[in-house]
Amino acid sequence: MLGNRYVIFIGGKAGAGKSTIADELNDVLNTKYKSVVLPVASSLKRICSFLGWDGEKDERGRKLLIDCGKVFREYDKDVWIKKSLNTLFSCGKDFDFIIIDDWRYPNEVDFVTEAHVGVPITFIINRPYSDTLLDSPLGLTDSETSLDKYRPHGLINNNGTISKEHIVEDMYVYIQTMIKEW
Repeated sequence: MLGNRYVIFIGGKAGAGKSTIADELNDVLNTKYKSVVLPVASSLKRICSFLGWDGEKDERGRKLLIDCGKVFREYDKDVWIKKSLNTLFSCGKDFDFIIIDDWRYPNEVDFVTEAHVGVPITFIINRPYSDTLLDSPLGLTDSETSLDKYRPHGLINNNGTISKEHIVEDMYVYIQTMIKEW
């Protein structure tokens, strides 16, 4: 175990490769540390599935997820990060790294910091034209735009010509450097 727990936030637009990169990074980190991917949207998806969502992330499905997520965030802006962390910690395991694979809002980093969950490390993946739904009104929702002016620790340009292994290797080196500095 490391002296600190680190929470790695991976943000980006729909279709940028957040979950793919998170899974690959988790595999690499688990060779030396205890690491887990925490899909923050899983509770939202379970609620929507329970209410009839077919699981498709087409325009109709994404609109449902966005609208439902917004309603709950209006009640408690930290609802999704709280629920996900509570679920994780209820399993009784401890981790060196928690990887948030679908980071959407700056307040999630604030919550992790203020609740002393771990030291946040933030990455945003830029992938031009990653999802055609971004050209629709859904691309203008706060779940797609709230990180547009956020300054992450690392900015990853995923233009489709760089392998995911290369991206993860760069992230791993960056994380190792940050750990040594802290």
